[in-house]
Amino acid sequence: MRISMAKKVRKTNKELLIEAHKINYRLRSTFFYRKLHEYKTLEFPTTITQLLPHSQHYSWESSFEWGISDVAFKMISKSDLNLVQVVIHLKLLRVHRHLIGINRNLSII
Repeated sequence: MRISMAKKVRKTNKELLIEAHKINYRLRSTFFYRKLHEYKTLEFPTTITQLLPHSQHYSWESSFEWGISDVAFKMISKSDLNLVQVVIHLKLLRVHRHLIGINRNLSII
């Protein structure tokens, strides 16, 4: 009798662990979904596209002071990408405050 009860307890613990993982996953995905909308992350490509025509008005001479290495700067310059597509200029962050949250998230990645 004791052996069968022990098996039931183990099965119940396993089921509880599975349920706990499911709840944990739902909480994390809900948090991530809210942050996507809070920081307007899904609108980021459109925002950057709108900023491209204005990117020539910003000076990139101090890029090394911002933590952008010379190698990275040269690689971006040689590519088909615009600097604004890869690095958010400090003046852009001042004008477009909502980019700060997106910039923080991207720097983590």
